[in-house]
Amino acid sequence: LVDTAMAPSALRPVILWFRNDLRLRDSDTLATVAQRVAQGATVLPVYVFDTLWFGPTALDEFGVARTGRHRAKFLAEAVEDLRQGLKGVGAELVVACGRPEKTIAAISKAVGAQEVICQGEACYEEKQIEKRTAAACKQAGADLTLVWGATMHHIMD
Repeated sequence: LVDTAMAPSALRPVILWFRNDLRLRDSDTLATVAQRVAQGATVLPVYVFDTLWFGPTALDEFGVARTGRHRAKFLAEAVEDLRQGLKGVGAELVVACGRPEKTIAAISKAVGAQEVICQGEACYEEKQIEKRTAAACKQAGADLTLVWGATMHHIMD
């Protein structure tokens, strides 16, 4: 984990917020994080099981569960694979459950993060989560950096 007492103020930790893309290879988000590491930043990887999508109150407008049990099981296994992959490179994944806008901001404040980096998403609800998370992170003293990666074709193509 991040030892903020050892980090100079100019090199406060960076949070790598894993969302839908849990890959550890071929990722523009990880390339962005690697740039921060090259500049001397420490990284705290985080995954949040968003209660909008998971849990007994995660229902759509028709009262149907937003995430079925098979998808939930698959995602839990994928997060565990991510945790093991990160351990292999000496990092510990922080896994939390809650609303990202509150959870990510609280973790940012607790570790004194300067920046939260994540993949930007393309859908309406995810974009709204990004806006709320950016505002909450700003209040906690961190910037939210969104990295392209949610579409089949690169944004510059």
